[in-house]
Amino acid sequence: MELGTVQQTRRDQLLPSESRAASKLDKNVLVLTVILWVAQWGILVSRSAAIGQLGGPKGVGIRLATAVLGGLSCWCIHWFLRRSRTAAFKGLILSIAIAVPLSLFLGLINEGGWLFWTNYYRSLYGVTPELVAAGNCLGPKSPCHTFVVESIFTASAFIWVYVAWCALYGGLIIAAELRERDRRLVIAEGAAHQAQLSALRLQLNPHFLFNTLNMLSGLVAVGRKSLAEEVILNLSQFLRYSLASEGDQLVTLATELEGQRMYLDIERVRFADRLHVIFEVPDECLAACVPSFILQPLVENSIKYAVLPSESEVTLNISARKSRDLLILKVENSAPSPRVGSAAKGLGIGIGNIRKRLEALFTTRASIEASEMGDGGWKNVVQLPWLTECNDDHASSGG
Repeated sequence: MELGTVQQTRRDQLLPSESRAASKLDKNVLVLTVILWVAQWGILVSRSAAIGQLGGPKGVGIRLATAVLGGLSCWCIHWFLRRSRTAAFKGLILSIAIAVPLSLFLGLINEGGWLFWTNYYRSLYGVTPELVAAGNCLGPKSPCHTFVVESIFTASAFIWVYVAWCALYGGLIIAAELRERDRRLVIAEGAAHQAQLSALRLQLNPHFLFNTLNMLSGLVAVGRKSLAEEVILNLSQFLRYSLASEGDQLVTLATELEGQRMYLDIERVRFADRLHVIFEVPDECLAACVPSFILQPLVENSIKYAVLPSESEVTLNISARKSRDLLILKVENSAPSPRVGSAAKGLGIGIGNIRKRLEALFTTRASIEASEMGDGGWKNVVQLPWLTECNDDHASSGG
């Protein structure tokens, strides 16, 4: 997968998740705001009813209107902070700073309702709207001063709602940021995991392609065009299979073996009678799931360390069997030359890559072991969890 495609995929993963996270935060803030201001309205109405100062329907309506305005003001704070993308702690301090003047403003609105639409100020203080408008607010006994003092007292009843809302809102923001950070961390780890698996899988021996091209050149030179065409077809199909496979893709064992057959068909032309291949795979194992290209490094090692240095026929045996809840894969090669076994001890890179892929995909549920056989040959044993639900796209894509 190309870098641009990977980056686009990550953006496609991030954007819908960000939208869902923002929607969830909006919903939580809305619920928090409604609960607090409904509670505030209920407390004020209950207290006023208890002391006989409910004020009738107008008094209930004024308290309801101030609660609605308070809720709307809190939602505006949230909207402003979200649009400005303010950090959680800074947003908490800023919301409290905004809440203090808002509580004073809401107190003035509340007392203004009682002043203009009820007889509360007229009957209790002898204060009318005209006297408040004309009075000196700094004078201790002026009607305007009385109105301001009552507004400040009422604002103190609202400030606790704002402070509680700010504190809970800050908690919601911090929790949302932690969830977002964890989500991005999971996506980043997934991207790194995918890149690692792809890099490990794509570590094909570059000499294979060069040797195949040289072999094709030789076949054409001696006039064996039909065999050259067969090799070209196998090479194109093999490379197509290689490029189409993802690092963490699980394919059926049948698909994986078909890829190895294409590879070995090319190598059999190259080594002629020096390479003999045997597949011993029961039908029940063909539908089992394996990581794509998991056998490739092992087969390449057999070619490099057993067939290439040998002057006589080497048998490569690929087998599979089911053992309880495990799939056991074996790649074995005979080694008629004594130097082959010792040379094969240097093939740790391919086996190390397989071990890393298995650990990344299955943690401790999979393993690989390599050992020299008594006749100088080499044996590789891969143990995988028995799985039958693969994400194999090759069958549907025809390749």
